[in-house]
Amino acid sequence: MSEAARRYFGCVLPIVLIVAGCGVAGMLAYAGRIIIEERRVTDRAMAPWLEPGVRALVFHVLLWANDPERGTIVDALTPDGRTFRRLVALPGDEVEIRDGHLWLNGRESDPAARPTGTGPDFGPVTMGPDDYFLLSDDRSLDDSRVWGPLPRARIFGEPRFKNDGDGWLPVEPGIDLDWRDRTYLERDATATAAAEATATARAGP
Repeated sequence: MSEAARRYFGCVLPIVLIVAGCGVAGMLAYAGRIIIEERRVTDRAMAPWLEPGVRALVFHVLLWANDPERGTIVDALTPDGRTFRRLVALPGDEVEIRDGHLWLNGRESDPAARPTGTGPDFGPVTMGPDDYFLLSDDRSLDDSRVWGPLPRARIFGEPRFKNDGDGWLPVEPGIDLDWRDRTYLERDATATAAAEATATARAGP
């Protein structure tokens, strides 16, 4: 082996491997922090599903390829900082809050299984093309009625597991089952109507 080769394998190569290893470790740590993030719940907005002081694992990857759905508890950056709220309205929806009750597109439609309190009324207001409306299950606490709708870029992920000191448990979605069933039926009816319209258009006169 030549002197140059000995210098390369004895000095240069180990340094290259160390630097590469540190880079890979850093990338994995960064990816782990972004994909799954541990956050502490700071208020009672989403109780009993997320109590104050509980540690929650937020899965960011769930919203990388898909937009959040109505009813989902999300981790969002608000004017008051990072917090958990329920997403209740998407772009194009008309939102109104009366005495703590949610009206969506002209009719009462609240995904929360156990809403409490009232807080300020709101709307009716139609969401813009990048507007997402967040609502507290405890309606006495601040949400998009005070902050306004949030853009998609400020909604980071969904809390899927929580730990109150007794180990990690799944976060219950806290969705009203009647609301969920109605939503699925409406979605199926819309899809069926669209399919029938497409089939009719293809068939022609």
